[in-house]
Amino acid sequence: MRIYFTEDLLPSQEEFARTWIQALRSGDYEQGKGHLASKVEDKLCYCCLGVACELSPLYEMQEGFQPYFKIEGFTATNYPSNQEKFGLANQLGNPNIQPGNTSRVWWASLPAMNDRGIPFTKIADILEADLNRELTEEKYISIVGDSYWIQIPDMEDDE
Repeated sequence: MRIYFTEDLLPSQEEFARTWIQALRSGDYEQGKGHLASKVEDKLCYCCLGVACELSPLYEMQEGFQPYFKIEGFTATNYPSNQEKFGLANQLGNPNIQPGNTSRVWWASLPAMNDRGIPFTKIADILEADLNRELTEEKYISIVGDSYWIQIPDMEDDE
């Protein structure tokens, strides 16, 4: 089962995902917070999803409005095609799992991991494990560390 990517990835989506993972590991993108892309002290900084937007031919920077990307008139805050283009299971990189149902771990969204300071290289590790259907709770916890996950308490009936 995949957590962040859709189960039925098209070959083009899988190729894009592998390119995105490689880009996150490359060191070519400065990590930022709060926006897909923004200028910080004259340096362009990206969210992990902003890197994907930068790689996608569907996106281009808006003239004179640095913090956001656009696609066919939409700002990145409502980019409707990321799910399809990037092969994500849910819009905005939310995990495709509900705590307490099949998981005892609160899985963070991609932007939440990014904005909490999980480095691009670790986000790339999570995405790659998910793409290869190797992402388990244990692997997720080992990658993000103790500070970035929450154990969901048992909801047992005390009768």
